[in-house]
Amino acid sequence: MAVDNLSKAPSDGTAFGQSISDKIAFYGITPVTQPTAAAQTALTDSTGGTANPATGLAQNTATYNSAIVNNAVATIAAQTNAIRSALVNLGLIKGS
Repeated sequence: MAVDNLSKAPSDGTAFGQSISDKIAFYGITPVTQPTAAAQTALTDSTGGTANPATGLAQNTATYNSAIVNNAVATIAAQTNAIRSALVNLGLIKGS
């Protein structure tokens, strides 16, 4: 079966819906308006840790090590914010 492309290749791109109140859906689910919620606000990382997705999350040592915990939280916050930004930029969620 051939793929049906929805784009007419305009120079400014293709948009689905003209406003946040327009309902759209993917994969056959019931169309909804753009989700909005306070939980879509970007996370503020106040841990002082260093985000490093390349190294993953380190296991804490037998002795509590706040740097390991803070770095893990910072990494999770950075990754979560990257996903959030992508969803906001695509218009799939409103953000705040």
